[in-house]
Amino acid sequence: MKRTVLNKYLEKDFLYDELLCGFVSFTPDGKILSINKTMASWVGIDFQAIQDRNFKSLMTKSSMLYYNMVVDPMLNLKPVVNEISLKFKSEAGSFDALLNAESYRNEQGNLILINATIQKITDRKRYENELLREKRSAEERFVTMATNQSHMIRKPLANILGLAQLLQDENGSPEFKKILDMLLESVQELDTMIRQANTKNML
Repeated sequence: MKRTVLNKYLEKDFLYDELLCGFVSFTPDGKILSINKTMASWVGIDFQAIQDRNFKSLMTKSSMLYYNMVVDPMLNLKPVVNEISLKFKSEAGSFDALLNAESYRNEQGNLILINATIQKITDRKRYENELLREKRSAEERFVTMATNQSHMIRKPLANILGLAQLLQDENGSPEFKKILDMLLESVQELDTMIRQANTKNML
């Protein structure tokens, strides 16, 4: 009994139509030969009527142009293309998707059929955009913090530099002059490093 209930969900027709991704079979010029219900529902077109449509017409204009200029030539050169990023039109506007396609040829070597899966990546794009915003926000916070800290460090550094320069005018032993020169050189190097770090963070 249990197996009988499961059979419905294991039938090839059910699996084809209810796939979690779109599936389309079309000719090299784009004429749709077969499409599953998942893809039909995504693009918001009647399941029966869509089979008279051109696969390329389901894409946005920019994606159609990219498909014609890049994907078509690729499928003519090799049998499989993977993870091509495209946008498809829908009643809600458009959605991002990844296309994986395999082409088939006849005995004469002519391209006759392309089978393609379309994986909707709307959520993935949203997560990527959120991560990108968080990354930019973190970078901005880091730059602000680094700039503030560098200002805090440079103030006492400037005081040390000023005092060391005043001491240069004082009479002292050669050993004292040598130590003072080393101190001045070290302070100036540190000040240069902080300036360079500030400039880099601002770029």
